Amino acid sequence: MQRLGFRPADDGLECRRGSAGRITSREVVGVTLPTRLALSSLMAGVALIVAYLEMVAEKDASAPRTQIWSSQVEGVGAVELVRCSPDGATLASLDSNGHAILWEIATGRRRETQPGHLEGIQSLAFSPDRRTLATGGADATIRLWDLESAELRSELRAPTGSIRALAFSADGRMLASASATGTLILWAMRAGYPQLTRIETAAGISSVAVAPDGSRLATAQTDGHVKIWDATSPGPASILGRFSHAARTVAFSPNGRILAASAIYDRVIRLWDLPLGRERARLCGPPPDASDVTFSPDGQIVACAGGDGSLRFWDVDTGRDRAVVDGGSGRVRAVAFAPDGRLLASAGNDRFLRLWDYTQLLSRNGDSSPSR
Repeated sequence: MQRLGFRPADDGLECRRGSAGRITSREVVGVTLPTRLALSSLMAGVALIVAYLEMVAEKDASAPRTQIWSSQVEGVGAVELVRCSPDGATLASLDSNGHAILWEIATGRRRETQPGHLEGIQSLAFSPDRRTLATGGADATIRLWDLESAELRSELRAPTGSIRALAFSADGRMLASASATGTLILWAMRAGYPQLTRIETAAGISSVAVAPDGSRLATAQTDGHVKIWDATSPGPASILGRFSHAARTVAFSPNGRILAASAIYDRVIRLWDLPLGRERARLCGPPPDASDVTFSPDGQIVACAGGDGSLRFWDVDTGRDRAVVDGGSGRVRAVAFAPDGRLLASAGNDRFLRLWDYTQLLSRNGDSSPSR
């Protein structure tokens, strides 16, 4: 295929086709001088635009990539939950229709679709030894799956209510389950899976977290309360605070000294200093309906998935807004760090599961990012 090039010439516009020579605009029948001049200016402008685009492309090609891969999840429901396995090899995603999928982090390829429950999966959690995936269903059951064989290892039955949240203790000896009707159960991960503790709370539970040392539990309640429970013996909870709307997510810092919590429509992430038993900071600026909150593995950053399609990051020590990143079209519902802190996964209403280079994400978007 021959190339056709244009450039301004003394007699109007010079056109070069391959090596066939020079054709001036005077040789084009019916083209007047004003038209030739206008065309000459137009082509000069096009040349400038092309040069600029080539410069931008060259710059982008040499710049570090912040998004490593993205995969669209089949179906029609939004992706509501993302979790990373302790070895950093697998991601689990859960959509609003109760379908769970396992993904290879290294390639972004789908490993398998996780078998479900009679009424759909509502929650999931990886065991610390990387051998088990726990799934909680709308049918009030918890299923324990062998990650290697994908076979069902055991099924636990709660008294009532959809299992809205699951969390393993750091040593893997205990599994906490929380239901939409407010039942909190601690299960022993040994033969027979006996119930260690069962607590009936006054409101539904949206989220549960186990402290790194396994001594305490935190719950986000649908009446707005954020509570701390003693995991070693049943008893009344300590109320850390109450949001004006339903509390959505709770997360312990890696050292267990700080608890982060979010709520529907409150536009603030609250941090509590647990040894002192008082509120430490309010991280202002998250969009309405902040869906998920988590700490970076080093405990220095709090990350939030936002209802406006953003991912937002704060410095834990200073409360300073570190970065705001476009997380896709529509609401971002889930965010999760890989254990080594180098990668970050997110997902939401657009059904794309995205894996980010977290270190590049902060360096390219930090400090200069606009506040929202």
